[in-house]
Amino acid sequence: MRRLKALAQNRRLVNGVKLVIAGGLLLWLVKSGRLDLALLIRTPITIWYVLGMLLLLGSMVLQAVRWWWLVRSQSIGISLSEAIRLSWMGQFFSVLLPGATGGELVRAYYISQESATITSGVSTVLVDRAIGLYVLILLGAPSVWLLGRAGGEFAAGVRQIGAAIVLILVVLTSGFLLLWWEPTRAFALKLIPVRFRASLEATIESYHARPRVLLAAALLSALSSTLYLITFLMASRSLGLSIGWQVIFLVIPLVTMANSLPLAPGGVGVAETTSFLLFSQFGVIQGAAIMLLVRLWIMLLRLPGAAFYVMRGRDERRAANAVASQR
Repeated sequence: MRRLKALAQNRRLVNGVKLVIAGGLLLWLVKSGRLDLALLIRTPITIWYVLGMLLLLGSMVLQAVRWWWLVRSQSIGISLSEAIRLSWMGQFFSVLLPGATGGELVRAYYISQESATITSGVSTVLVDRAIGLYVLILLGAPSVWLLGRAGGEFAAGVRQIGAAIVLILVVLTSGFLLLWWEPTRAFALKLIPVRFRASLEATIESYHARPRVLLAAALLSALSSTLYLITFLMASRSLGLSIGWQVIFLVIPLVTMANSLPLAPGGVGVAETTSFLLFSQFGVIQGAAIMLLVRLWIMLLRLPGAAFYVMRGRDERRAANAVASQR
């Protein structure tokens, strides 16, 4: 009992620290003039504003379809509509939980209840996340070449951000290849505890035997990530800023990675600070405002996830009561 109380206290302390980090970063941005809240308040609802939200919605739907495609490959029998509902529930909780990956825990929990093994269910969330991140970073690679070729006063920023993108791609590609090649995969599996090894090996083999599934997921990810990146372009236009798509495609993948770090609830403050720092390399001082506007759109579009969660809980209680009444 004491141990449980200690864990609860530690969790509250950690969550408190993360709230302080989020609030401190936002306060620093506002007080230093790096985040102009008045600019956001004055932003009119223009065609750019509407297009941004529609593109973001399309990206979210495609992400759910991509995950459902991976779920089907593991012989988990849920419908596309159910996958969309579970995906939206995860999206909603990612707003509340520390880091953007917090919502993935919600998806993993519910899909593992539908799968034959916990490993196969959880793997769909991990593979979905890995493919999404890899393709998003990959889409930033052409901008490194295009902006680097143009040179100019922002060449140093391009080199620094480009080096980070190339390094991330090398690490991720190496990881994928090591798991794909049988000798290195066998070695990696030896590092896994015995009780998990067999189910994990079977799950990896199931993906290895279906390369077309992964390819289709990557293509869906390319489309959803492109819509997501263009969303930021629409946000910049809504704020009256003129930023080239190459800069958006270069900066936003790294901002998204920063938003996924479990440093603050939903990545609030962390992504805005990163956005300011990276966009400022190209003479754009309202990078934090761009991220905050897109975050507002994300929060609004994720609200249905709360309703899906409430309805699912109600249905589960009804099912439990029905079973209890038959006994």
